Amino acid sequence: AGNRTLTFRGARRISFDPAQDCDGAWPACGAGAPRTPLLCSLGAGASRPPRRAPLALATSVTDFRFLWRFWRWAANTACYASQHDLPYYVFVGTPLKRATKRSAATTCPARKEELLGHTSKALSLHALAALGVADRVLFLDADIWIARHVPLRAFLEAAGAADVALPAPCYRQLFGAAVVLVRSTPWAAGFLATWFGLRCGPKDQPSLWHLVLRAAGLDGAAEEVLKLYHDERCVVDGALTKNECSCVASGRVAADDATCGYYAAWKAANRAFLAGGAFPPGAVVDAGDVYAVRRPTFVEGGRVAYLPNVGSGSLLCGAAAPLRHVKFLRKEDRDLPAACPALPPGTGWKGD
Repeated sequence: AGNRTLTFRGARRISFDPAQDCDGAWPACGAGAPRTPLLCSLGAGASRPPRRAPLALATSVTDFRFLWRFWRWAANTACYASQHDLPYYVFVGTPLKRATKRSAATTCPARKEELLGHTSKALSLHALAALGVADRVLFLDADIWIARHVPLRAFLEAAGAADVALPAPCYRQLFGAAVVLVRSTPWAAGFLATWFGLRCGPKDQPSLWHLVLRAAGLDGAAEEVLKLYHDERCVVDGALTKNECSCVASGRVAADDATCGYYAAWKAANRAFLAGGAFPPGAVVDAGDVYAVRRPTFVEGGRVAYLPNVGSGSLLCGAAAPLRHVKFLRKEDRDLPAACPALPPGTGWKGD
């Protein structure tokens, strides 16, 4: 993690300088994306032989410039993985256009495909599950910080036998996608493949809400969420947008004006999850600032677990949580533990 030059060892050896600011073609410098996505094992020292681990960590980035932007975060995760003897994988690149047709069932109105890191989230998780690198894989968005270098086992055991587990967000939404835990099972692989096939526009949450609602047996609500998100009135220059929608006079929708598009899907998903049928009674409580989950709960059938966002079992929210999203992390709290290798000069902070 302390090296300025990164070296990838595989069928061929590739080195690049992630700090080099240039616009040349990859791999001359760290600016570009590889033509073929790379699934890299990131760690300190010499590479170890592949082995099936109880747990692996993973994230995805679009290109090496993006990886360098979050290098402080990647180095922190790599240090944590090394301390706890966990493999850590980084998916670099975006889906290949020639081989990534969307699902035939999707109603996505976009003609252009977003080439963002989150479009590869389901794909990278599916690849790791299919490769059998670990019994379970914990995906962390690039801006998720491991704030406490403590074992995650107790938190992850809360997921029980669920194939997919998601911690409740730290704001008024159900089922965010910044942290995803999956088991390497056929059901999870199918879930991930469908999630990837339903990718559309700049957000990956609506298709996730759709799939969780389907897992809970709420097919009608699941279809409504996708229908609202896949609104042609929010397509600009062939691309589906989050808030540029012609359904309002201003041309921009927002959380408090959820007339159509992403925010309308957000509200519909919340209504469906809270209306009953998805969770046991009282499992999710509207606490004003968050939809509070105090103990692990499971959607109907037990395939998807919903992990706490309040109390001592919270994985992502609160001062004692081991993981922290950049929105809830001060700049002064982004120093690596003393036991971790020193960072290269000029390593960014990402944010204020």
